[in-house]
Amino acid sequence: MKDLGDIIEACRTNEDATEEELRYAVLAQSALMTFDRGDLQKLVEKEGKPSLFFTPTKMFEERHSRMHRALNKSPKEWLGWDYDFKNPDYVERMKRIAKIFKSKEV
Repeated sequence: MKDLGDIIEACRTNEDATEEELRYAVLAQSALMTFDRGDLQKLVEKEGKPSLFFTPTKMFEERHSRMHRALNKSPKEWLGWDYDFKNPDYVERMKRIAKIFKSKEV
């Protein structure tokens, strides 16, 4: 399987990527967005409050490091078995989470 960065580049340059590579790439991108959303939420919650760990600079550096690690591994490897769509426990967990969010829609 290609690295995440190679899969993205293949899509940008109209080269082939397998369905499995694309599915893992979507899951990896989803996870990266979740990390970013969490970091932004922490920054907003800490706005105006001193913090040694949740500084914008440190969070940016961590995001850069996280993206570098993700882009240079296959999405399947980066996600691991716990977040693999072939793992029945993961699939069940995601179905339960989806039900919770659907029940909270207004």
